[in-house]
Amino acid sequence: SNGRFMIKTISKVECDFLRQNLKKYYFHLMEHKDTMLAKVYGLHRIKIHGVSLKFVVMESIFYSGNPKYIHQIFDLKGSRGQTRMATAKDFERAPTENFTSTVLKDNDFIERE
Repeated sequence: SNGRFMIKTISKVECDFLRQNLKKYYFHLMEHKDTMLAKVYGLHRIKIHGVSLKFVVMESIFYSGNPKYIHQIFDLKGSRGQTRMATAKDFERAPTENFTSTVLKDNDFIERE
């Protein structure tokens, strides 16, 4: 895998929001070719043993035809309460060829030097 695509599970609320705004999203992508919005290629639903699972297939925002090393990745949720700070052990993980192996959280972003 070259990391170009991501699969992300989504909630019913997220699915409904995407479906309601799909036309506006499409026209935005057509008018703004260099947008930083993630490109969604598919919205899917499967049922497994009676449980419905919704997911999107989207282009990874980290993908590039000419990869550069990404030294920090933050998963920002807009909350400081339950997000834990990275520890020294987190930073000891070996990075891959193009990515750091530690995904930092809100508190790490706020407390960064």
